[in-house]
Amino acid sequence: KEQAIIDTLSPLILHDKDNETRRMATNCLGNLCIKSGNKLTKYYTSLFDLLYTLFVRYSRDISLDPNHSAVLSSTIRALQCIIAEARTVFETKASTFIPELKKLSFFGTPFFPAPIVSP
Repeated sequence: KEQAIIDTLSPLILHDKDNETRRMATNCLGNLCIKSGNKLTKYYTSLFDLLYTLFVRYSRDISLDPNHSAVLSSTIRALQCIIAEARTVFETKASTFIPELKKLSFFGTPFFPAPIVSP
């Protein structure tokens, strides 16, 4: 049952052209992880990787489109939901996630003055 939901949401998160659809699919995935405990243990790492891919894509190409920032915000929230349920996933992924989060935090400052625009 969980696999079917994940299989439905994953392509929407990564490939749908509409940012609102991406945002809603990301929220659904995050909500699925809340209080899931052991039910999703075997999925947490792949879900983190999926959302991390979206996070990097959207954080490197900051847009004035409010739907763009809404997708990014929803992605951060969904990642937080996974981290809350599976701290071991974060422990193994922190070395890649934290530098990307730091870039986003310092966007537009001397530490990270310009966006990295995806091709």
